[in-house]
Amino acid sequence: MTVHIMVGTSGSGKSTLARKLAQTRMDFDWPIFSADDAMMVDGVYRFRPENLGLAHRQCLRGFAGALQNSILFVDNTNSTVMEAAPYIALALAHEHKVVIHVFRVDPIMAHARNAHGVPFHAVQRMAESIDREWPASLPWHWRPENEATISIVEEGKPR
Repeated sequence: MTVHIMVGTSGSGKSTLARKLAQTRMDFDWPIFSADDAMMVDGVYRFRPENLGLAHRQCLRGFAGALQNSILFVDNTNSTVMEAAPYIALALAHEHKVVIHVFRVDPIMAHARNAHGVPFHAVQRMAESIDREWPASLPWHWRPENEATISIVEEGKPR
């Protein structure tokens, strides 16, 4: 049983990889949990900052309810370890292996590719946070050298 946690700015390619991996596992579409899903209105993405907390609660609740599945994906920016921590903790509590995919993509390129119109300054701030946090801010007991069930995969081209 494996949980894949995507870490990356908007436009970094994390959603593309999550969809690709979810669809190639044993001819079954494994669930992908994303706070972005709560921002969809009639099939159109409409970001509303006042709904962000609710969106993340719904995402975590859906994830927690699906832990009986053998493969799960979390497709949020997770630009800080604190944002990913609830998913990591739940996955480990349910004895899932955790694969953290960290996307390090040039903010200019990510901004140009992001599908949600996230402003450049926000993409740049996310990239700086990811560089600062991952993996440096992981608690010692969650670091791959101390926890055999956690691995970190660097995705994308280094900046």
